[in-house]
Amino acid sequence: MPSSNPVLVLDVGNTRLKWAYVADGVLVDHAGVTYTVPQIPKILAKKWNASKPPRQVVVSNVGKAGVADAISQWTAENWALEVQYVTVEHEAWGVTCAYRDCAAFGPDRWVALIAARKKYTGPVCVVDCGTAITVDALASDGNHLGGLIVPGIGLMRRGLFRGTGRIGKMPENNTMSAAAQNTWLGRSPQEGVMAGTMWAAVAFIDRVVADLETELHQRVTCILAGGDAQAVCPLLARQAICEPDLVLQGLAIVVGDIDT
Repeated sequence: MPSSNPVLVLDVGNTRLKWAYVADGVLVDHAGVTYTVPQIPKILAKKWNASKPPRQVVVSNVGKAGVADAISQWTAENWALEVQYVTVEHEAWGVTCAYRDCAAFGPDRWVALIAARKKYTGPVCVVDCGTAITVDALASDGNHLGGLIVPGIGLMRRGLFRGTGRIGKMPENNTMSAAAQNTWLGRSPQEGVMAGTMWAAVAFIDRVVADLETELHQRVTCILAGGDAQAVCPLLARQAICEPDLVLQGLAIVVGDIDT
C-alpha cells in the first residue's frame, strides 16, 4: 500500500470482494477474495488491519443482504470512517442512464460504463461476466441504450446439475483439465455441461454485439469485465478487450470527482 493516505475502492459482487487503492489517480495494490456475509469482519481484519487507514472508502455494492452493514460497521469501528456507497444518477460523468428507474440499475454496471466512456471512443458494449452476465450498450455520445441480463456461466452450470437427474455431480474446476472445461464437444455429461455453458455465453455475446453493430451501423468496441472475462475473451469470434477490473477503474474516476 502507498505510504500516503490513498482512497480505498471496493467492488462488492455476489460472491467476491475486489479492491484497490487510488493513489495520484492510479489504481494500485489490487486484491480480492470470495466471501460470505458472516465472514466479512474476519476477512477485513485479516486483509486490512495491517494497512494504514485510507482517507476514504468508496464502494460499489451489488452483494448479498447484510454485506453493506458489515462493511460499514467494520470501517467505522476500525478506521472511524463512513463508507461512501455509489448510487446511480440519471446523468453524470458523461453517461446518461437508460433505465426508467435509475435506482434499479446496478452501481457496478454504472461505474463500468463511466470507465468505458472515459477510456474508449465510439460506441461500446460492456459485458460483465460474473454471477450474471450483463450487457450494456453505450452510444458514442454517452447515452446508455439499455442492457441485457442472463445467467452467468457458473449459475447455468449449477442450475443444470441441480435440475437434472442423470448428469451427475458438478465437478470442481480444478478436477478437470482446461481442455475439458473449454472443449468444443464433451465426452461425458459433465464435460458437456462445462463446455456447453461456456459456449452458450460466448455465442450470446458474439450475437448481441453483432446485432448492436447492425443497429448502430458502426463498429462497436466490446469490453469484457468480471470474473469469467479472461476465460471467455479468447473464445469470442470477434475481437474484444478484457478489462477484469473495469468497475474499480470506474470507482477511481468517481473518487477523482469526490476529491475535487
